Amino acid sequence: MIGYYRVLGPVDVVFAGQVVSFGAAKSRVLLASLLLRANRYVSTSQAMATLWGDDLPDSARATLHTYIMRLRKTLQQHQRIGRCPLRTVPGGYTFEADADSLDLICFDRELCAARTASRAGDTTAELARLDKALSIWRGPALSNVDCDALHRDEVPRLTEYRLKAIERRIDIEMTLRHSGELIAELRTLTAEHPRRERFWSQLIESLYGTGRQSEALAAYQTVKQHLAEELGVDPGPELRGLHLRILNGEEVAADRQVPQPAIVAGREPPAPVDTAGAPPPPADWAQWPANQLPIDADEFTGRTELAAEITAALREANPVRPAIVALGGPPGVGKTALAVHVAWQVRDRFPDGQWFIDLRAGRGAARPATDALAELLQVAGVPRDRMPFGQGALVGALRAALTGRRVLLVLDDADSLDQVAPLLPGAAGCAVLVTGRADPVALTALHGGRSFQVPELTAAESGLLLRGLVGDDRVAREPQAVQGLVNVCGGLPQALRLAAGQLRQQPELSMTEYVGTLVEQGPLDRLSQGLHAPFNLRAAMQAAFDALGPSDRLAFARLGTVAWPLLTASQAAELLDGLPAQAAALLERLAAVHLLRRGPGGYLMAPLQRCFAATLPPAATPGRSAPGRVPAEELQYAAP
Repeated sequence: MIGYYRVLGPVDVVFAGQVVSFGAAKSRVLLASLLLRANRYVSTSQAMATLWGDDLPDSARATLHTYIMRLRKTLQQHQRIGRCPLRTVPGGYTFEADADSLDLICFDRELCAARTASRAGDTTAELARLDKALSIWRGPALSNVDCDALHRDEVPRLTEYRLKAIERRIDIEMTLRHSGELIAELRTLTAEHPRRERFWSQLIESLYGTGRQSEALAAYQTVKQHLAEELGVDPGPELRGLHLRILNGEEVAADRQVPQPAIVAGREPPAPVDTAGAPPPPADWAQWPANQLPIDADEFTGRTELAAEITAALREANPVRPAIVALGGPPGVGKTALAVHVAWQVRDRFPDGQWFIDLRAGRGAARPATDALAELLQVAGVPRDRMPFGQGALVGALRAALTGRRVLLVLDDADSLDQVAPLLPGAAGCAVLVTGRADPVALTALHGGRSFQVPELTAAESGLLLRGLVGDDRVAREPQAVQGLVNVCGGLPQALRLAAGQLRQQPELSMTEYVGTLVEQGPLDRLSQGLHAPFNLRAAMQAAFDALGPSDRLAFARLGTVAWPLLTASQAAELLDGLPAQAAALLERLAAVHLLRRGPGGYLMAPLQRCFAATLPPAATPGRSAPGRVPAEELQYAAP
């Protein structure tokens, strides 16, 4: 009797038709983490990090061994045929599974079969495979597992595969039967996933196709308002184009092209190119997803020359090596938005795909390189049960998969060189665009390519962005308040977008009143109110602050209590009772994590960084009785 393990819903095991639950919460977490990495090596440190995060108890290793023994004993009690799939290997563990024993691998198998049917032009068979794949899901993945790390890192990825499968299935059904039959389901999907623009497009097209033009237009206004209020953005090109065709009374269904192949909007690769005798990837790896880029911001403002330089660097043809471009800058300066904007401009140069991967998994802890490698290999079409073991093998597999292809990799929010280096292609034809905390100069110095620092927006660019976000009329009425808001936000596009979103939610509030409230409550707290990563500016600054050593944290907190437009190493040494050489090194370290910025002849602390420093706990700043607030005049807010 061999068990059937399930993670696409509550985590459990089925033996002889009976569901075996694991009462202990940690046991479920451990089982889930092993099943999600089935047939792959899981180190002891990885398992402990999943179970306890950063709060490792002193007995973590011994406790983990106890959990493993209990889990193995439970499985062996029920699995009377065959050996226990949970195996101990040097330094860690593996969990052996296949499509007949794990629902996740079965799901992958059905998706692969759907792709095969799609390439063969058999939409009926593809639809049947998609229906079977989706029927495997029993609810939200890992719904009975209490583990922030897994819900942050794994659940969004699994959910994305499921939603892409649903999108593809609905696309096929819209071509095979009356689209009006899908309206009820699409209304439910848009309510459950209001930011999923593809579902809105399908709903609007279905409504319009059944003669319900007014409802279709109302649905467009609903999603437009939601995106503006929640994210401060407009609908993407697909929705806007659909809306325009409806207003013009044009046919929309005839223009819809069902993406090929299924699931991840892939495309057949061209014939492998002979690159110095390198072997082409296996045939069953040839699932080449096309555009995975996020939506390009409609109100993208400024950085024209910088964007042109990055575009040129990515378009440069090099016969022996990939193009590498690295972007650095403080949190909220718009590194990701710039990278996405440029990636859209150069996508024609990379016909085999534009792959986007978040290296911080929703801006939580940095993802291990092995996890990122596995995700990229899955994007390339490698089934889970054929994933190689160990980082070296994963690196080799990815480079083999990219050989002879032209793919753009956008690696977003990189934490370190160690995280990025294994993901770099080895041959010409591909390009890599990296953003994040990793030092861009160090990355390109070691691996070649070009590095750029993304600057803050100028005052003029900030004003232009605000006009695009909140409207010309509202901005023109209160120019002094606009200047005050620009000064407070310090040229950070993310801060400006958050402020614009709050202003749009309160149309009755004057901009003067809003900026006054912003300064009174503290702009960093007000702008980050109710937001989680990746939009929370305070959380980003706190992460940079926490990465500093104790003495550097104390020094930053002290510097934040003094109002100064420009600080030199000599002035910092006087403030900190140290030597100029030591102060210069300190200022460089603070600039490296973007808590200061380099200026002509010294260093500056931006307004929002000053706000952050002023609200640090009293223990971080001797002589200060309680967290403070930066006075309005120190934020350069000019009251009307």
